[in-house]
Amino acid sequence: MTVSQVFKRYYVAGQTDCGRRRDHNEDTVLINEADGIVLLADGMGGHQYGDKASFEATQLVNRLIRQYLPIDRDPRTQPGFWQKMAALWCKLEHADQAPLFETHSQIIADILVQTNQAIYSLNQEAQMVDGNGMGTTMVGCRFCPTLPKMQAFHVGDSRLYRWRDQQLIQLTKDHSAYQTWLDNGQVGEPPRSNIILQGIGPKPEIEPAVQIVDIAAGDSFLLCSDGLTDMVEDSRIAATLTGIFKDNIEQKTRQLIDLANQNGGSDNISVILICQ
Repeated sequence: MTVSQVFKRYYVAGQTDCGRRRDHNEDTVLINEADGIVLLADGMGGHQYGDKASFEATQLVNRLIRQYLPIDRDPRTQPGFWQKMAALWCKLEHADQAPLFETHSQIIADILVQTNQAIYSLNQEAQMVDGNGMGTTMVGCRFCPTLPKMQAFHVGDSRLYRWRDQQLIQLTKDHSAYQTWLDNGQVGEPPRSNIILQGIGPKPEIEPAVQIVDIAAGDSFLLCSDGLTDMVEDSRIAATLTGIFKDNIEQKTRQLIDLANQNGGSDNISVILICQ
């Protein structure tokens, strides 16, 4: 694990660990400091080849973002841009002249949809029945090179948190049966927390979540798989993040993984920390 620096403003450290009960690691962590892209994918438990799904998905998302949203060029100038995106840009340009970075959210969503189609096609080639092929959750962010903002996106139950003013706030909402039960008033018995309603690969369609996050001075961020959050309470995560800064970010990453293992380490554990 090494500390990367994104746009000379953000320090990033990421690590993935097999945990104590699994014999192989299906998680993938990707940090592209040159383009400001940070990705974490969790190969879905119970599916075949989850490690391949998480690796292929992170590589494809990284490549497509670099292709269609290069940091130094307007994507409208790129040859071969998706035909449907041309209509989107036309609509945006004649609407409210929204800042270019914020209009990229739909493109990020389409990139995730295209990635899902690619992994789903591999499952079809292997003659996997819908829902039984390889799959992965994903959480990621893309930093703006000129503004204190980032695009945050996810599919599944891998999470993004913000650490600000000694408070830990979950910015993503799990695509899970348990979260749906919470949202619908907690009627009846709660479903198991590991029932994931969306993942990249097992089914032909997904609805990724994308948001713009404003970054205030002193903000830090945590991206993680459920191998951390199932094992460590948010309050304990918050206590560990207290005092985070660029010189101890690597140590804090390791501490969070150690806590998950100390509490049983029942799954692979992946953690990415970002601070200023």
